[in-house]
Amino acid sequence: LSQVMDTVSHYRRHNASKNATYGGWSRFVTPKRASQKVREKSTHLSSHLTSDAKKGVGIGVEAYAVSEVALALLLVWYEHAEDITSSDSSQDLHHHSPFNLLLSTTPSPSQQRYANGPNDVTLNLISRFIDVDYALIGGLRSNVAIMSAQVINLCLRNTTIANGFNRDINVGSNTFLAALGGGAHLCEILQSAFHKLLDDKSVTQQLEELLVMTLAVTEMVAISVEFQPYLARGVLMGGENEESWKLIDIMVTSLKNVPALIKSYSDDGLSDERLLILRCKLALGSLQVFSKLWKQCRLTCNQTITSDNAHPCGGATFYLANLDKKGSSVMITNTIAELIRSSLHALMFLEDRRPSGDEISVQTVHYKSLFLDIAARSLDVITIETTARVQAQPNGVTDFVEDFAESALMECWSLILSSCNAATLAAPSWIRSAGNLSNWSVGSFLRVYPSRDTTVDSSWCSFDQALLLVQVISLQDIDFVDSFVECNALHCLAQAELSFCTAWAPFFEVIVANSVTTRPGDEVWMLRSGVLIESILNAIETLSHGILFSESLVTNHVGYQAPLNLQHLVKLCSLLSYSLMAMTSIRLENGEREKYQRVLRMLASVHNSANKLFAITQCNSASVLNKRDGCLIRLKLLNASLLLLSELDNYHPDSSNRDEVYTFSSTRIGLAGLAVTALQSLQNSPEDDQMSDTHLLRFNYDFRSAIEYRSEAKDSDEKSTAYQLLRTSISLLSRLAPNMISKLKDYQSNAYGADFAKCLKQNNALDCLKHHLTSASYVATLTYQPAHNKASTNSLTQIMHRNAIDVVALIAAFVHTLTDAGSEIVDILLILVENQIFRSLMDCPLLKKSLKTSISTSSANLQPEERLMTVIKQHRGYCVPVKVQKKISAGQKRPSSESDGAHLVWRSVIRIFSSLLRSTRCQCSIHEKVDENVLHSLVPAMYVVFDFVCTFENELFSCFSSMFHQVQTQDHVMGKGAKIKSNSIPSSPFGFTYNLLLEAEAISSLFSELCEGEVKQKFAHCRSDTFKSILSSSLILTKITSSFLGSLGNAREILTALSNASTLSYDQPSAMFNAHPVLAEGIPNARHEAIRNAHFASSCCVCATAEDYAMSQVCSINTTESMKQKIEAIDSSNFEQSFQIRVNNTFIVLLERIAGHCLINALAVLMRSHPSFDSFSSFTTEEARRLDIAALISPGTIVAIRPQTIGNKYLNSHIKSSEGFCNVRYAQTLRCDRSNRTLLVRFFDSGFVEERVPWSWLVGMEDHSKRHHLLSFSPAPKSISEEAANRGKLSIGHLIFVLRWCRYSASTNRNRTRRSFAQLLRCLAERAALLLSTEILLHSDQEESKSHNENVQKVNEQLLDLFESSKCEHTGSETVPSVESGDLGALLKKEVLQSVQFQLKRQLQSAAIEREEEIKAWEQNSGWETNANFWAGGTKREGRRSPFRAFQRQVSSDSFS
Repeated sequence: LSQVMDTVSHYRRHNASKNATYGGWSRFVTPKRASQKVREKSTHLSSHLTSDAKKGVGIGVEAYAVSEVALALLLVWYEHAEDITSSDSSQDLHHHSPFNLLLSTTPSPSQQRYANGPNDVTLNLISRFIDVDYALIGGLRSNVAIMSAQVINLCLRNTTIANGFNRDINVGSNTFLAALGGGAHLCEILQSAFHKLLDDKSVTQQLEELLVMTLAVTEMVAISVEFQPYLARGVLMGGENEESWKLIDIMVTSLKNVPALIKSYSDDGLSDERLLILRCKLALGSLQVFSKLWKQCRLTCNQTITSDNAHPCGGATFYLANLDKKGSSVMITNTIAELIRSSLHALMFLEDRRPSGDEISVQTVHYKSLFLDIAARSLDVITIETTARVQAQPNGVTDFVEDFAESALMECWSLILSSCNAATLAAPSWIRSAGNLSNWSVGSFLRVYPSRDTTVDSSWCSFDQALLLVQVISLQDIDFVDSFVECNALHCLAQAELSFCTAWAPFFEVIVANSVTTRPGDEVWMLRSGVLIESILNAIETLSHGILFSESLVTNHVGYQAPLNLQHLVKLCSLLSYSLMAMTSIRLENGEREKYQRVLRMLASVHNSANKLFAITQCNSASVLNKRDGCLIRLKLLNASLLLLSELDNYHPDSSNRDEVYTFSSTRIGLAGLAVTALQSLQNSPEDDQMSDTHLLRFNYDFRSAIEYRSEAKDSDEKSTAYQLLRTSISLLSRLAPNMISKLKDYQSNAYGADFAKCLKQNNALDCLKHHLTSASYVATLTYQPAHNKASTNSLTQIMHRNAIDVVALIAAFVHTLTDAGSEIVDILLILVENQIFRSLMDCPLLKKSLKTSISTSSANLQPEERLMTVIKQHRGYCVPVKVQKKISAGQKRPSSESDGAHLVWRSVIRIFSSLLRSTRCQCSIHEKVDENVLHSLVPAMYVVFDFVCTFENELFSCFSSMFHQVQTQDHVMGKGAKIKSNSIPSSPFGFTYNLLLEAEAISSLFSELCEGEVKQKFAHCRSDTFKSILSSSLILTKITSSFLGSLGNAREILTALSNASTLSYDQPSAMFNAHPVLAEGIPNARHEAIRNAHFASSCCVCATAEDYAMSQVCSINTTESMKQKIEAIDSSNFEQSFQIRVNNTFIVLLERIAGHCLINALAVLMRSHPSFDSFSSFTTEEARRLDIAALISPGTIVAIRPQTIGNKYLNSHIKSSEGFCNVRYAQTLRCDRSNRTLLVRFFDSGFVEERVPWSWLVGMEDHSKRHHLLSFSPAPKSISEEAANRGKLSIGHLIFVLRWCRYSASTNRNRTRRSFAQLLRCLAERAALLLSTEILLHSDQEESKSHNENVQKVNEQLLDLFESSKCEHTGSETVPSVESGDLGALLKKEVLQSVQFQLKRQLQSAAIEREEEIKAWEQNSGWETNANFWAGGTKREGRRSPFRAFQRQVSSDSFS
């Protein structure tokens, strides 16, 4: 090729004055006559004949000259073939390239002067030009030797490109192996070349040319290791069937002295720097081969060399990896590790010598590129070697790289990574050179010399070849030569930096994984100090800035956009994400304040880098970017943002620091914009044109897993990454959305919320989400039935369905978060209503499809036996099990249903509409007298909820009826050996699974919001029938949950009392009543009651999945060590422990909490819809003066009083309050005096009787005609079996059950530290107590309770047990309940407790008197001389057969769900 350049240069000198029609390039394309060509060719060959004759080459130079031209044409042919296929992927590279020509046999000529036989393969002929002597002679033969190696390299490389992602290593293996003579010839060439290069101490031009040829051959071997492994084995071992280690040994030797040479250069300097370059490049060639061997074989090679390895080169790799064990003087791993250290030392030395300002030292750049390449290839080997040692032994020997993560070397890594700015320096140099060289353009240069991933070093062309090329294209001034050399050197450095970062990131990922696994968190210094993550962020920011700057500059000036290789950024972003995951489990150094600032800086740095990289990866031309790389970079950066945001939750920001608050808020808004940009760049299919922005690069995703369609492996990788990007983007938006629990001040949260709403609106984020929601729901609907078909074996359908469901669920969760935030931030609520995204959720076809299936499953039209089979096979909220249930013991099956993702979406949609009502109500109350436009905009929101309830009315109410169908599934999960007769221990008539109870909680929350304020009035007016159904369903839900919680609380309380019975003091009989009233009837009777309650509670809970079953087998209390065992392991003789674990396992505790939330919502509906709730009428002072109060009021009527004047002589001091005279106080009317227009009242808060209260002070009064009760007057039964037999309506006893459960739960150590559970108990106890007192008063006023003297007595006793004054002293704070007492005083607020005790004062006093009399009578009749009767059970149980005789003592909690 150099001879062609000389010819072109000669032609230019003689034709410089001609002005051809082809412009500046006419000197290359001007046609010549045939006679001119013949004469010039003859002259050209004669000149070289003379030149080579002087060198002693001899005859045959014309043949070498012709071969040189032919090889040059082959190289150009290959380049053009690659250009064609790169621009059009449908083209066949083998068809356009000389591949078939090179692997075909040479036709037999009439005179064979240069061929040995008629059937030689062309590639074999070319390989014979590769010879050490040819390279040392120089001239034509040297050129032919080098170009022959390059042609073979191109042939191998193009074969791998043509094979594509299939990468079948057997394609063409035999052909290449035969064509190249089994590799023996190349092995001999490499051995001879290495000996020559290592033995000679003085560097000559001939040695440098030999080095070029040697590097080309080693590159050929490296390519063959991955794609032609049999050829690589033949070259490395001396032939196809040989096993010689000479070449491998000498390649190892080439690395031995290089660390010392590099160290000498960086310490003292070398007199012969050419020797350093030669030895470093030779070592680089060996490292490239070793790197490929380690990547392909190190983790899979067997333990013996002679065994049949999976990879043909496995034996060579095994030999290299075990040189240390064989006693070799050269330790390969330590030598390569030392190469890294010396390269780092040299790079730091070069950084110190770097010129200041914009001045560029080409020689320094050249050395830096060389050292970076050595470090990169060495890191490739060390990374795999470390992984192999850790896999072989968890605490594998990795001491040879331990210092790489210490502070000294970490500083070096960080400095080198932060100085990777060659791209930033190269772009201006290219532009300057383009202006200086009139006959040269950067665009042409970039096209002719694209970067190669397979080259030994990172150069376009070698250093010396670059000088020759400059001399050809420009001979006017030496400055032009320097400009071009500078361009080439900087581009070499940019490629070296890319290669270094690509190798460094996986190495430290292995180091981080090994450190976290083998060391405690505090010892992982690089993560604890944050140095590693900061180094990664600095590198990403520097590299992204350089790429963005250079690309924009070159594109604007040249008009050509070179292909982007972003592999180094992909690796760095992956390392960043992995390191952040590891860091979240490690406590950072310094105080909390410094930690917060450090994490905040990391988040800001991620945002800055993401801004640049998003700009780089959103170009319209897919030909300049690997779409998977661009998509993967976005995915990793957004994932890193999620991790950092989660880490920030552990620290508290300083709200007074405005800079920090601004940085935090602006960074989050910026990340939200990037997440929306990522969503906009995603599409479900290429035909999707939902976005109008055509300048964005589209990433196609689908809902299939990449492993499921191998025929499209290349496309599937991109689509799988794009799908993960879709999930991560939505998750990040949900994480960035304003939430109600903010650590910032209110005004800061509101400002951020307004900015977030503005970001969503400006970027059309909700429209984009609606589009993805439509795509995902459509796929999920189509695959719903096949995926839930038990007989279906199509795993692809199930994967598609699951992935589509996940996307729908993520979008629904994000909308729910936004709707919740709308209660505080009106801008967010307005854009949600304006965008009509709630209508999109209502119209989701997935809901209709899944709910239709769910309703048909529990249809009442089925026959009883059909209904039984249907319910057993499929629970509501669960899909048909894919696997058949496994038998775990005789007569027992383990549940194996699977949660239905569509049911999760359904629950989320219900919660969204519940939050919409709550947020709308809050914003309407705020803007009622401020902004009428807001009220007008929010009016449609309420009617959207009404439409939702009416549209899905049957689906909503069928949830509660499904609870009575679940009881049929109890036969599944009976415990081993448990044979319970239905006539002895009744089970619960209802049951619920985890998902069904969650659905009931969501629906009850929606019903609660529908019964609030003006919404209740409008909804009751529009849909009166539905409103009545809501009230009926709430009564049913209250009865179900209160029965469950009551039986659970009773069982736990009695079992606790039984376990403590042995420690009681029996000198006083009242001790039995204080421990538990049931104990007074004897231990056997108390034990029976515990069994009844425990079985009833456990029969309510249905295990539907294997996870539910596993949770039901784990004890939730830790009072004794035996309680920690699984239920199967409990000693069958320990009766109390067996039943105690029935009601104290993790599954029942989980359902218990959800049932508590259901009950809170149901009680809210009952209280807001209670007849007495609307019985109170309010009026103004003027209206009170005009009314005839005496005609309206009667004794017992409740009135609201607000004193008007201070000096009134009738005002008693007890009416005063600390807040003044503007408070409204409630009282009960005792008498009305028409003559004085006054009332005699008793105040509820103080109990004081006021004689003369003016009528004008009344601001409200109760309407007696609306005083109706909802609950029946029945006490809580002593045994749950009595309640089970009672199929009547909800009673007062159910509320007493609830309060007992709250009292016991508040007293247990298990829940003292759980703030959320304490708040649940307080809210539930307050609502139950208030409703209970209201119902008691209503029954007392209507005198219905007088006809039930026995019930009245029992109810009073139970009320005394709950609200006795000596027990219920208020001990809790006003905001957070203190659960340190076993009484309700620890839960109820002071004013609530006093109000309830005052209203129930008569009942409590009556019960106290009756209890004292009962205790005295019991003491006199029982005879307390001994406690034998107490342990025997008393006389009233004598002669009775125990109803628990069917129980076996080994009963375990397998018998409940």
